[in-house]
Parts: sequence; structure tokens; C-alpha cells
Amino acid sequence: MVWLAAHIWFLLFIAFGIGLGTGWWIWGARSEQPSQPQNSDTPMGTLDIDYDPAEEQRKT
Repeated sequence: MVWLAAHIWFLLFIAFGIGLGTGWWIWGARSEQPSQPQNSDTPMGTLDIDYDPAEEQRKT
């Protein structure tokens, strides 16, 4: 009986550790900031489908 209780507690602690580790891993992955594009010619937020960055450079 002691053997069974010891194994139940052991498996309970293992399951708790796996859950805690998985939660920490997921939470840590979400706290990272998304990377910004390095070189972007198109302005963010534009809804102009026909926008051509090369045409904008020719105007200036």
C-alpha cells in the first residue's frame, strides 16, 4: 500500500512539473516582442492596392 501511495504522489509531482514547465515555456514565448521588418518600402497601414514604391521615388 505504501508502494502504491508513493507512486501516485511521484506521478502527481511529475505531472505538476510537466504542466508548470509547459506553461512557463508558452508564457515565455508570448512575452517576446514580434520582430519588425528590416527594410520596408511600403508604409504600414496603407489600403492603396495600386501603391508602387518605385513611383513614389520617381516623384521626389
